[in-house]
Amino acid sequence: QGVANPLATLLSVALMFRFSLGRPAVADAVDAAVARALAAGYRTRDIWTEGTTLVGTRDMGEAVRRELEAILARGGAEGGAGETTQGAAQEAAEA
Repeated sequence: QGVANPLATLLSVALMFRFSLGRPAVADAVDAAVARALAAGYRTRDIWTEGTTLVGTRDMGEAVRRELEAILARGGAEGGAGETTQGAAQEAAEA
């Protein structure tokens, strides 16, 4: 149906990387990608408001993926540790 909001799942993955797997750089990259997708105005039906862009599950996931790729292209999460962050964030993109 494409109406579920995938952000909670993605943020849960970030928590898993941060606390269970000891990979805070990966968590930072995922968190930043979600924040950037929201800042760009993308919203699923459950959080949509006037003036934002209504998208489905797949499109929201794609928006986060694009933001994660942009973070990787810059060398990691904002305020990240460069090469180390980039490698860790690449793991998140492939997970």
